[in-house]
Amino acid sequence: MADVFDEVAKDVPKTAPAQAAKPEGDIFDQIAKEQSKPGYKGETTSTGIAAPQGTASGSGRSILRGIAEGAANTTGGLLSTTARAIHHIPVIGETLAPEVGIRAIEARTAERSKPANTAEAIGKGAEQGAEFLIPGGAEEKMGILAGKALPGAAKLAVPIARAATSALTTGALNKVQGGDFGTGATVGGVGGILGEAGRAVAPKIAESAIRIPAKEKGFDRAIGESVLENTRGIRPATIAKQAGEKSRALTGTLEANAKAATGQASMTPAISVIDDEIAKATKRNSGTVIGQLNSLKDQLTKRVGTGAPIPANVSAEEILNLKRGINDLISSWTSEQKAGIRPVIKRVYSALDKELDRVVPASEGLNRQISSLIPASKAAAKTANAPGIIRSIMRPTGVATARTLIGAGAGYRHGGADEAVLGGLLGMLGPEIAFSPEGQMLGARLANSRIPVSILKAATLQGKKAIETGESEEKP
Repeated sequence: MADVFDEVAKDVPKTAPAQAAKPEGDIFDQIAKEQSKPGYKGETTSTGIAAPQGTASGSGRSILRGIAEGAANTTGGLLSTTARAIHHIPVIGETLAPEVGIRAIEARTAERSKPANTAEAIGKGAEQGAEFLIPGGAEEKMGILAGKALPGAAKLAVPIARAATSALTTGALNKVQGGDFGTGATVGGVGGILGEAGRAVAPKIAESAIRIPAKEKGFDRAIGESVLENTRGIRPATIAKQAGEKSRALTGTLEANAKAATGQASMTPAISVIDDEIAKATKRNSGTVIGQLNSLKDQLTKRVGTGAPIPANVSAEEILNLKRGINDLISSWTSEQKAGIRPVIKRVYSALDKELDRVVPASEGLNRQISSLIPASKAAAKTANAPGIIRSIMRPTGVATARTLIGAGAGYRHGGADEAVLGGLLGMLGPEIAFSPEGQMLGARLANSRIPVSILKAATLQGKKAIETGESEEKP
């Protein structure tokens, strides 16, 4: 890196870096020479690029070139700021980024850093706004590190770490772009909190989108999270297909890992959960619950047909099959029967999963994802066959009619007959689209991503800088 800085420095007088001229052969000079040919008229901008005149297509190219130039102009400032940060590293900083090289870069980019026209200003603003998407990787990494450092408090530590990192990175980026660190950190912190709130509600929205029945929730499943993590579509049919394919692939991986495992899994933790609940039910003299619990215990302790006892320690493959047998058993119960011992089944599942994960570490969490994706695929397939938006509109209800009339009335008051039509359409279609499976799933994916919050942070800070720039230009 030092060689690059030194080479650039050769072109710049050390005593007056701000007045350094561009070297011959510079790309900007080449473009300027091309534009000095017949057919190009007008003043040359600070970048050395003359705007073509006389034709619509030429003007269009000039605008696009200006936008691209404005975007490129900000890179020099970002590079020099990064170089100065490297320069302050003890011992090696001066070697990696010598002062003379940094001054050279600043001189080379000084005359290009200020937008010469509106197009360049648009390009610069857009490029700076796009830079707010970059630090998201750091936020994710800090969340992962926090989860590993504090596994017992991961649900709290991970979002806090991501929000704090958002504040720091946004503050630093805003400083690089000419703003102040404090404002950037505040906007980044608020944005980080909003982003974590979105992540928290996204799984619930995803479950609502594919109409997950209440009876399928629980049992240590994380249906919404699994859908967002393992599928990419927004249409129910697409979700059903992708969730089904993913669950089958994960099942194959889990079975292969379990079959290859050589350790023994203990049945004792799961059976102890059931025994404790039987003791409680006995004190209450609850015969129905005791009967269900005994059926659950038999599933884990007796061979079907022979009645032979199942050993206390079994292979990973067998404990996986026994857990699936529990699912077959409770599927034969009514919703009321399941509701009575649902918390017990959840604890039994958890005990079996921990033993499976202990014996087959490579399969940790796979069983949970599989048990979440299977009901997701079934529910999404059923939702895909339900009446869609068009059929709902064709059979309007009183509420839909009222929405249409209210929207039309609001539009008419605002802009007359034309906007009345638009308002009526929005009133009729807006809620149908927003609460459709596709609309909800799109909302869930946006809430689960960092893109909306990054755009909000960029818009807030870029808008503030634009206002401050306008105010400074108005002062005499």
